[in-house]
Amino acid sequence: MLRVGRNTGSSPPQYISCNAPASKQALEQDRHLLKRKLETVRSEYDIRITELQADIRELSRSLTERESVLKQSEKEKAALITELTEQNDRLTSQLKEVLGLMSDVEVSRNMIGILDSLVWHRGESPKAKLLVDHYSTFPHM
Repeated sequence: MLRVGRNTGSSPPQYISCNAPASKQALEQDRHLLKRKLETVRSEYDIRITELQADIRELSRSLTERESVLKQSEKEKAALITELTEQNDRLTSQLKEVLGLMSDVEVSRNMIGILDSLVWHRGESPKAKLLVDHYSTFPHM
């Protein structure tokens, strides 16, 4: 028997009669259903954990691969920068050399022009002629 309601003191407690074997059977059925539901939830949980672990492995592999590609790309970039810097230095040096030669040629041309004008103004002086001949033989002319 189950007690129902409150005992206020003025009236006696009320009891309900229950069928114990039928109640026990219902509780056993509920217990069995809850066990099956728990097993299903655990199974779904285990499947989800397995899927998430596979995802983690795949993402880890992908991250490692991308890091490797990035490192290789950085190495290639550094090598290219070094190569271009060396090429730039080499071309700058060559340009300075060419500009120096052009300056020497310009100076030589000016000297020849001055000497030629001397030869024309003073006539064919042997000294002026020797200077003109001397500067005319420069290979960079």
